[in-house]
Amino acid sequence: MSKTALGTALIIGVFAFTLLGAQIKLGESIVIGEPFAVEVEADDTLVVLNLSNPTRVYEFPVTKGEKIQLCFVRPCDPPCPKVPDVPAERVIQANPGDEILFVLKKNPQASEVRRLVKRSSPGTEPSVEAKLGVTDKGCHLWVTVKYDAEDRSCEPDELFVEVFVVDEQDPIKLKLMEEGPATGKFVGSCPLSLEYSSSKGKFVVTYTPDSPQTPSEKKQKTKEVALPNYPTFSVSVKGKKYEFKLIEPITTQVLNAIPEKFRKDGCSLAYLTGLIQPLVAPSHEISIGEIQGKLYIVVKRGECQYLAGVKDVTILDSVKLVVKDEKGNVLTGGYLTRGQKYTVVAENGLSEGCIMVVALGPGDKGCSAIVTKPGNTLEWTPAPEHEGKRIAIIYVDPYFCNPPALIFTVD
Repeated sequence: MSKTALGTALIIGVFAFTLLGAQIKLGESIVIGEPFAVEVEADDTLVVLNLSNPTRVYEFPVTKGEKIQLCFVRPCDPPCPKVPDVPAERVIQANPGDEILFVLKKNPQASEVRRLVKRSSPGTEPSVEAKLGVTDKGCHLWVTVKYDAEDRSCEPDELFVEVFVVDEQDPIKLKLMEEGPATGKFVGSCPLSLEYSSSKGKFVVTYTPDSPQTPSEKKQKTKEVALPNYPTFSVSVKGKKYEFKLIEPITTQVLNAIPEKFRKDGCSLAYLTGLIQPLVAPSHEISIGEIQGKLYIVVKRGECQYLAGVKDVTILDSVKLVVKDEKGNVLTGGYLTRGQKYTVVAENGLSEGCIMVVALGPGDKGCSAIVTKPGNTLEWTPAPEHEGKRIAIIYVDPYFCNPPALIFTVD
């Protein structure tokens, strides 16, 4: 073989090796709407073909080591939403699940690479919102899920989620509809009623699928949640659970209006209700109950919305008012003798309280204070001018609405 022929053969061999070894480099995932780089290790033409819709062939001249940006979109998507400066000729139409073929024009068989088009990146999490609202059909639980992975087609898609209160093993299926083509935002609702029983200290939640797939899925669910717990509901999207509160918190201003000490007498809860009623709307219903040294405040706002809060309080024992004469005899009414000393004790009373001796007018319609002493004890001797008067001995402190009192006549 001549040197010229040998040289020519070597050149052809090297050229063939170069073609055979030429590679197309790109990542494993092609995601709708997300640009990606393709690198070619040769001077060539990159050919891109959607095997699911092979009516158009895309060709891109490339030089060795060059990286070009491509972007795949559906027919209903913007040109390339995440990188607007991708040239229009490099934006290729495809649908999730399509298979894409990448080859080099000079040597297609040796350079072939195939990838499936995906709807979203691996690990993409949905954004879930939920809230109570009132419609002309009553109270509804509204669920909104933003999840591009479920925006599969260029028509409004469906997304099924599970909703449950308390019991994860007893959910209902809820159908969400995409708000429009290619939005990835799914919305749906189900009827939900929320009631509070102050006598039982329980919330009762009732909910029903609004769009059942079978008659058995229409079954109504009722759950009870007793204080100190508050009901929550959960939305399960593709097996991942998102929890939300059904009860909104009461403001700090309302809680601060309640004294930190509390006496359990007949009207104290009504008294506390009067303290906080001006801080909420007059039409709102207020329930206050005591459980294990804590006050639970529940406010009903509207048809199905509640606010609730807890106040740590010191539970004070009831006060017993005792009057003793000079011999230590306990008097609970009747007569007091002028000139004799009496000791008044408010058992379980506080230093911030006071004891009052009040002269009652005719028919108890008028009164005037004879003596007032801070604290929970008083020594008092009826004077001659008190003869024949009806008097009341009263103990008051900030935690009573009806203070205890004893009635006597001075003789």
